[in-house]
Amino acid sequence: MTSKPNPDYKFLLAQYSYLRKLVTSVDRQLNCLVFWAALANLFSLYFALDMILESPRDLFSGQIISQVIFVLYNTMMFFLMYLWADKMSMSATAVASEAHWLEENSRMSPVLQIRYLLAVNQDLNFTVWGFLPLRKGFILGSIGTIITYSVLINDIIN
Repeated sequence: MTSKPNPDYKFLLAQYSYLRKLVTSVDRQLNCLVFWAALANLFSLYFALDMILESPRDLFSGQIISQVIFVLYNTMMFFLMYLWADKMSMSATAVASEAHWLEENSRMSPVLQIRYLLAVNQDLNFTVWGFLPLRKGFILGSIGTIITYSVLINDIIN
């Protein structure tokens, strides 16, 4: 992108618009699946943590080991799902920062450069059912909420 001395902003804008539409289309097709996968993952994490916290004395060592592995696996899958989705946002941010370093094209109007910068600076995220952007902060908040409520509900019951 930065190798040309006078970048063709019309071409770059068309390329970026195509990629943005592709990401939006993929998000529209997969957001319901991502929502249900995230919800299933959250509930399985909650119930596994609740089982470990509620009755560790009643479980034998094989059950404890399987529950801990289950929690670790679901936590890893939860993190991977959000980290892969967050890569899209990070890539869009990297393109936006690179776009600010491009030189102005003296052959064409600076309007194309401004349009390109405005297009590139918009957020681009995968979402959970169209309303929750998948970012790193959402991961940490979700995991913290699961752990907090697991311990809180366990303490209330006991």
